[in-house]
Amino acid sequence: MAMRLAFVVPGEPVGKQRARTFLRKRTDGTPFVTTMTPAKTAAYEAAVKLVAQAAVAGSRWTHGPKDRFALVLHVYRTHADAGADLDNVIKSIADALNGIAFRDDRYVRGIAATMRQDRSRPRVEVEVRRLGGSR
Repeated sequence: MAMRLAFVVPGEPVGKQRARTFLRKRTDGTPFVTTMTPAKTAAYEAAVKLVAQAAVAGSRWTHGPKDRFALVLHVYRTHADAGADLDNVIKSIADALNGIAFRDDRYVRGIAATMRQDRSRPRVEVEVRRLGGSR
């Protein structure tokens, strides 16, 4: 059983955007509320999922109900002071890893993250570590 899973998500990092809530009406006129994840967030999380699934498939990574994890992220953006906040990028990555690297991000017990500039190769280097005492 592997104790760490590492992979790189290429491209400009995208922070988790706030979900949009709308009040709609059914055909009979009764109101209901619907929530929608912004397209940019959904597309980025889908890309993270694909890379993570490939990394899991190419490794001996598994997770069980008693496992706990730590995330280590190195975020590289094309612009140093523009774009998503670091905490929102962390949330995009963690949410995308639900059901792939771990059951749910509520089992993440530690996070270390840095944000730097790399104009030529924006990316997020992701490492998921299984914490000792798991299982």
